[in-house]
Amino acid sequence: MNPLSGMDVRFMAAAVALGAVCGFVAAHFVLVLWWSVILWAIAGISLGHFAKDLREILQVGIVYGFFLTMSFLFFSFGASFDKFLSLAFLTLALSIIGMIGGVISAAVGWFLKPYLVLEPMKKYF
Repeated sequence: MNPLSGMDVRFMAAAVALGAVCGFVAAHFVLVLWWSVILWAIAGISLGHFAKDLREILQVGIVYGFFLTMSFLFFSFGASFDKFLSLAFLTLALSIIGMIGGVISAAVGWFLKPYLVLEPMKKYF
């Protein structure tokens, strides 16, 4: 069984891109402050708002959290792949934590769907 069956490819690509951009922005512009966590949460909540069901929340949250964490670590290490691989265990552990955070923020966005007004953007997803 394909875990991505029924998943809109554009939605998955948006999760990948949003995670990578948020990781880059947090590593270079926001620095490592609480502002970056707020940025990540807002992005995850907005992804969860467009999810159709709980399965899609899990899928998009995992993908978003993984790419967010990996890009943040990659750009924080100065985009040096040798440093990135030498800290493989740390990278893996933080990616798992990032995936859990991505799922939680996407779930919050999905549960807040009746209260958020983002309907004009639905035509793009």
